[in-house]
Amino acid sequence: MREKHYYSIKEWESKDMAFSNFIQNCYPAVDSTLYLDEKQKFWSDAIRYYFKRYDNRITAEIFNGKNPNSKIMQTKIRSVWANPDEAFSQIFQEMTGLKFEDELKAVRDSASNSSSN
Repeated sequence: MREKHYYSIKEWESKDMAFSNFIQNCYPAVDSTLYLDEKQKFWSDAIRYYFKRYDNRITAEIFNGKNPNSKIMQTKIRSVWANPDEAFSQIFQEMTGLKFEDELKAVRDSASNSSSN
């Protein structure tokens, strides 16, 4: 598991602006020139950024319909992987040291135990 970096809100704002510019303005200009493995590497790195930025809220943020970056990521991730869930699970394990399926099961078990009390 990688060491966590803590940034101030101001630092995240700067990083978010750079990230937005890159995926909204820079990437589209080169998208058609990249091979599939290069696209997968780029979007894997974008997911890693979201992990660092949003931590345990990553899934909610990727599916945030109001965030234009999230919409772009959803579309591109689905277009470059035959199985986007598998790619996400691999990156999740890399970033957290945990298996996504185990964490998902733990959350579901916790929710069902809470509702039965």
